[in-house]
Amino acid sequence: MKYKGKEIIGAGLKGFSRKTFSWKIINVCNQRCSYCYEGYGSKDTIPNSTFFKDNSQQNHYLNILTILKLKTIGTFEVDLIGGEPTLHPHLFNIIQDLTSNKNCYEISLITNLSKPLSYFKRLDDLKSEKLIICPSLHFDYYSDELIQKCIDINNFEYIDIVPIVMIHDDIKHHSNIMKTLKTFKENNVEFTISFLSSVHKYVVDYNADAIKDIEQFASDSSSKFTFNVEGLGNVKLNSHDVHENKLTKFKGWDCRPQRYIIEHNGGIVNACTGKKMPFFGQCEKVTCPKSDCNCSVQWYYEKSKV
Repeated sequence: MKYKGKEIIGAGLKGFSRKTFSWKIINVCNQRCSYCYEGYGSKDTIPNSTFFKDNSQQNHYLNILTILKLKTIGTFEVDLIGGEPTLHPHLFNIIQDLTSNKNCYEISLITNLSKPLSYFKRLDDLKSEKLIICPSLHFDYYSDELIQKCIDINNFEYIDIVPIVMIHDDIKHHSNIMKTLKTFKENNVEFTISFLSSVHKYVVDYNADAIKDIEQFASDSSSKFTFNVEGLGNVKLNSHDVHENKLTKFKGWDCRPQRYIIEHNGGIVNACTGKKMPFFGQCEKVTCPKSDCNCSVQWYYEKSKV
């Protein structure tokens, strides 16, 4: 991989060792995004869920909360995802328990924000200063009311909000994407920009001119990623830079990936290797097995070119 014609020899933050969990607390979603990584957008890939018919599935969260309190787990961040996590009947209990967990550094609720504003006001009333609402804004479901909801939550007392603006590749959504980015900037709403990846039967095909328009907002995105460029040293890049320069091909590099997937049924495996999480010490250093590293969380883990 190259940046400005120079070879990239490393990436990530040196010594970054905090575990990050993506906890799929429920395998049900109320939206059908065609590009959904989890498969909810297609009848051929949508999970066959029995969640609401099975109390044991609904209560698996209790076992996970117990595991996450073990001292050997160490400091961690957790993304509460799904499906749509706000459909989980015990979400408030989960957030309260994680807030009181000394191991837990930060909680990100990755939601489509379809619940009414009053629901999120109740979350604010939990007074969890660890909680960040991270709405994934899918432009198949865009509305002015949805964007206003983000602005309203931004004025809450306790929880923060950092919308994830999902840059759709269908040009028909471009005007709403630009409108959203401008609105957030005008209202001092912190946001991140995320680009789609080809998945299942969905093949991403971005319009070059539309992507160029996004560039003016990329520097306002809250996420920055470190790449060690030969002759330039460490360079901080935003997600637009990463996307434009195709800087996600780490297969064969050395990495110590510590992002773990917690399935709704309680299994915990490494997101990259599929191996079970060790309860003592760090995970092993591995040779990256993935052809494409499409999760920005994993870009923080130190990587070196072999």
